[in-house]
Amino acid sequence: MKALTRTLAAVAAAVTVGALTPAVAGAASEQGSRLVVFGDSQAAGTNLMMTPDERGCWQSETSWPKQLADRLGVRNTPDFVDATCSGGAIDTGGGWLLCDQVRWADSKNAFGPGTETVLLQFGMNDSWGNGVQGYFDSIDSCILNLIDGCEREAAQQNRAQDAAATTPEAFAQRIAPVVDYIKHYAPNARIALVGLPEMTPQRGDEICGTIFGAPVVQPRGGALVDFFAALDDAARGAADRLDLDFVDVRGAFDGHGPCTAQPWVNGIFELDNAFGGPLHPNRVGDVVISDYVARTLSL
Repeated sequence: MKALTRTLAAVAAAVTVGALTPAVAGAASEQGSRLVVFGDSQAAGTNLMMTPDERGCWQSETSWPKQLADRLGVRNTPDFVDATCSGGAIDTGGGWLLCDQVRWADSKNAFGPGTETVLLQFGMNDSWGNGVQGYFDSIDSCILNLIDGCEREAAQQNRAQDAAATTPEAFAQRIAPVVDYIKHYAPNARIALVGLPEMTPQRGDEICGTIFGAPVVQPRGGALVDFFAALDDAARGAADRLDLDFVDVRGAFDGHGPCTAQPWVNGIFELDNAFGGPLHPNRVGDVVISDYVARTLSL
């Protein structure tokens, strides 16, 4: 099988061999799949219904990658490989890392001259500049800290991901070996980084979320406000440095973040979507991202 004979030298340059999980056997066209998507829960989706794939990776049946595959008429065919995984990250944490996802996709013969589009959406679950592992750690130790708040010094106190370390250079360096690998084995593919939805208002220091539909505001949320903005800017800058396309989801979501009149991201225990992951696209948000990716890349 092609996946077993290829050398993942580019991937191994960025991560230890021990970080690579065993490849999962699969079968698809040797020409490659038309659409291949990598990502964390922002891409895998959190809205019901959710099912695990053969790796045990949970994915929503209405996630934006699956809706994009529907749009292209390739869902449930070898021309679509959805390698996204809730809990995934670029190269930190215990979930399926980017290199793991690429190796699994390769076992499905996802890469070849017929591969047309490869999409990546990552960064929220990674550690940036300190020991804080993912934005849920930031929420727990920073946003929900009513005594200390979540001011900008929280990053130096290891209570929030460090916006200052979340740079285009750092993002590009962390994904470059895998991008090089994909470019080599899918030479005709258009590769794009997909940005993140609007998690906070794109001005001011407030963090707002909803619980059972009621707004809850943390007025001292500058550290996480800065991180969300820096991560999106880092992905955009990395795309430019690596000669990739960038899909500006945050721009498309402007005015539709948490606590807005028409939110496209989930709160906590929303009455119409009780199990949707907080600060993840809701059902409307997944539709918006799918459509916006298609329009941006002329799919």
